Amino acid sequence: MAFWLTAAQPSPEQAITKAILRAEEEAERGSVVGVNRALSNDYQDAAGYTRRDLARMIALGLRAEQWEFSVQVGSLRVADDGAESVLRIGMWPEGAMAAKLDYTVTLAWRREGRAWRIISSDGWQGWLEYQAADAVMQQAPPEASGTPAPPEGSPGPPAP
Repeated sequence: MAFWLTAAQPSPEQAITKAILRAEEEAERGSVVGVNRALSNDYQDAAGYTRRDLARMIALGLRAEQWEFSVQVGSLRVADDGAESVLRIGMWPEGAMAAKLDYTVTLAWRREGRAWRIISSDGWQGWLEYQAADAVMQQAPPEASGTPAPPEGSPGPPAP
């Protein structure tokens, strides 16, 4: 008689939580490839971003600066081969917590083989688009683009 020892499979909740923590660790290490492992090849969000788009944005962000993160799972619901998690994410340039950015992100997950991968997300796009517009505004004087400058002291993006 033979006994086979097999490792117990983690619950979907445990596997997703582990994927979130791994992505956070990889982001803090600056590993673009490590963060992208959490994304499904089929990633597509409501704003029209694909996995390729998101991978480029992650690469630009992680290569521009060393970041520190805090990630809290606000909720996690699993149904069959799909799941949804709501994360509260804080991020700041290394050593500059006063510049911390906080936002809430909703992630849709799907089981792909033995792994859980992100197939869509929501909650970060407005912040990112504001940051991109701000970067463009700082690169060229407003007169060069024909766009009037924002009024002095105008507010930033809405709080997430």
